[in-house]
Amino acid sequence: MPKSALPPSPPPRAAARLPESLHGAPPAAGPAPCALPGPASRPARTPGASGSAEWNLVTDEVSWSGGLFRIFGRDPADGPLSLDELPSWLCAEDRQALTAAVAAGLVDGRPVDGRFRIVRPDGAVRAVHVAGEPLLDADGGALSLRAVVRDLGDRPPRREGAGP
Repeated sequence: MPKSALPPSPPPRAAARLPESLHGAPPAAGPAPCALPGPASRPARTPGASGSAEWNLVTDEVSWSGGLFRIFGRDPADGPLSLDELPSWLCAEDRQALTAAVAAGLVDGRPVDGRFRIVRPDGAVRAVHVAGEPLLDADGGALSLRAVVRDLGDRPPRREGAGP
């Protein structure tokens, strides 16, 4: 008996996949040392540049603005960093805080808000402020994470309990 031809069913919705770095795997080792330059060795740079990013957990697409490529000193031809790759660009001491903030955003739907130090390909260490929030589906699952990153220059990141 021949099978009746049924219209193809729509593909199942892709389940959002948390990046490996948020599952407890240690982030890749990064460059050292990770100290901001002292006042005498600070380059004459004006902080304040900003950029934005979106990491789509359903499609694995990542988009970065031109400003974010400039902050990271990354060539746009190399593409944006995935959430798995991002911690390896931070100072080792800041990686756990970033990973925890992103995990809280993606798992619990909390906003991401923190200051971190990145290490650019030229070895320059820059302080950045990351503010973002997850885009959630109707059931509260994370679909994507959108963030704005502001270059703070060579100022050290403010720690919990520290004043302005």
